[in-house]
Amino acid sequence: MHLEHFTITRKTVTDLAERFPASPPDLPEHPDYPRILAAFNHATGPLRAKDVCEALGHELRPKNVEGTRAKL
Repeated sequence: MHLEHFTITRKTVTDLAERFPASPPDLPEHPDYPRILAAFNHATGPLRAKDVCEALGHELRPKNVEGTRAKL
């Protein structure tokens, strides 16, 4: 019975893996995207749009925070 479950699980995972592209998708052509990823890589916990905006050096104005939120 366990062997059957492993076989089904393996088939499911293999089928799902074939649906995803082999390489990660390209980032959009905006200079903030690599900086946003770097901010998340350096973070020790979860970040909010306001935190990311601060990490990017943007003023903490509502339009900047909303723009950052849209990029996330």
